[in-house]
Amino acid sequence: MCFVIMAVLRSRSKKVLVLLAVFLTMVFMKGQLFDDQSDSNNKRNSVFGKLNRNSGGSRANYGVPEVDELIDWYLTKQHIFESRYTLLANEPYAEFLLKLDRNRPIGDGLKMDLPENGHSWQRFYREIEQYALYNPHTKDTVKELLRELATTPIAKTEERLEYSQATLIVTLSNGAQGVFKGKSFGRDYQTPPDLMYFSEFDRHNAEIAAFHLDKILGFYRAPPSVGRWINVSSEVTPGPKMLMYQSPVGNSCFLVRCRQYPSSMYGFCGEPQMLEGSLTIVLPGRLVPDRHHHHRHPWARTYNISKAPWELSEDYCEKVVKNDLRFSRGRILMDLIDLAVFDFLTGEFSKANYDCNSCLAPLKQCCLIRQSTMVKLIKLYRGPDSLSGLLRTSLNSDPVAPVLLKNHLDAVDRRLGKVLKTVSDCISNKGSWDNVVIDDEF
Repeated sequence: MCFVIMAVLRSRSKKVLVLLAVFLTMVFMKGQLFDDQSDSNNKRNSVFGKLNRNSGGSRANYGVPEVDELIDWYLTKQHIFESRYTLLANEPYAEFLLKLDRNRPIGDGLKMDLPENGHSWQRFYREIEQYALYNPHTKDTVKELLRELATTPIAKTEERLEYSQATLIVTLSNGAQGVFKGKSFGRDYQTPPDLMYFSEFDRHNAEIAAFHLDKILGFYRAPPSVGRWINVSSEVTPGPKMLMYQSPVGNSCFLVRCRQYPSSMYGFCGEPQMLEGSLTIVLPGRLVPDRHHHHRHPWARTYNISKAPWELSEDYCEKVVKNDLRFSRGRILMDLIDLAVFDFLTGEFSKANYDCNSCLAPLKQCCLIRQSTMVKLIKLYRGPDSLSGLLRTSLNSDPVAPVLLKNHLDAVDRRLGKVLKTVSDCISNKGSWDNVVIDDEF
């Protein structure tokens, strides 16, 4: 190009000068065109963001090729969906969740006569609405409730058989009530794979972690739960059917029963007097007027060696559930599938080395998932934030942290990939995204 310009400068021809001007104009326009295309591509990548294989997200721990392909497809098609479902490559998960929550429907609140400026548990009850137990973006009620559950003096405790696991009902000095589950095993104890699910003990740390996981997923349906120590000698009220005793090594202990095995008693011991556990706020329950009828979960377990109907037929959802008006109308079926995803991700936080694949039966059999849930799972898989990282950070604020060990956090990332792989298989079998992923405005 330099030689051409020099030759022209030596020439006095007007024609040659005109040709030079045209040539330089074309070169400039071509460069500008490439720059515009580059800017356009950069903007497109920031919005549609083709999956960066080296980015963060749960995929960095456990990637699934079929899921990667599905996400690449979604990123090129997401412009046809509502803007709230748009995934930006570097957008933090918290900002994305806030964008979704701004469009979340708000239902009717509970009709309870409670003071507006009362204790945190009273304000928590007042803010419960039809579609969620709380809204984390508006007030500090839940944060204050967790603090009070962890620190408010205990007025009394009592044993009740209405819960499936051995628990205590704790009444605090401010009137709040919570369900206390004592520490049964250390964080590193793994449930044996051959143990039947109905023989497992609930983990106190699983209650805490489940609340935080539910909050991260934006479901807001798990009651607030926090770690707490209680003094077995001075804070546990001896009941008529409760046995208090000293262990052989001098620890203060008590025996309680549960509804599942009322003929057996289970011991909890302090170290030597202080017992770690979880305290979960009791929901209003019978205090709420006009309660609706209860419906048995269509995928309920038998809690014995017999198989439930859904375990005997892969067509159970199509032939039974979708033909039952209690579940086929409204949002309840999609809620049940959300719950199945949540249940599978937790694995009860008691077994990091294997997964409860049967917990995904509602998703596998119905091949349906809510679009808001799907895009949240994709965002967590793709990054920049991973599900395990967000869960670890959230749990660090709990009084009994660390709540989960690394292997349990890693398991959450692994299970997330399995959930998305299940959806990918459903889309392949059903023929299209729209046949599986449903936008029901929730």
